[in-house]
Amino acid sequence: MGAELMHMIENYPQEYFYAMLNLVSSHDIERILTVLGEDGDTATQSAECIAEKRMRLMELWQMTMPGAPCIYYGDEVGVTGKKDPDNRRTYPWGHENTELLEWTKRLTALRRRTDALQTGRFIFLYADGDVFAYARVIEGGR
Repeated sequence: MGAELMHMIENYPQEYFYAMLNLVSSHDIERILTVLGEDGDTATQSAECIAEKRMRLMELWQMTMPGAPCIYYGDEVGVTGKKDPDNRRTYPWGHENTELLEWTKRLTALRRRTDALQTGRFIFLYADGDVFAYARVIEGGR
């Protein structure tokens, strides 16, 4: 991931990088929670549990990267689905994954109250295998 992201940063005008739509699910593709659970080791953890852990990391990335985070309805509460039309399921009123919803609320609140996450400069720190680190900074801001 580090190499692909650095390629984008280096080859696109800075304005594009900061204006991009951070979208991980949509009506055109499989739901992110479904994708993230497909290669889990079900002998030790259920695919659903693995997918939810990965989803939390994905949302952390989505809310801290430059650009505009966009959540496809239902992703915040654990809606799953394969390709269209399965990815257009109804919202699970009364059956939401409340832990995932609370996580999403905390992340969106963090982004709203942190200037650096809204408009701060992106600084690449480290990438090796599955590890990727970056910082968002703003002079005189939060």
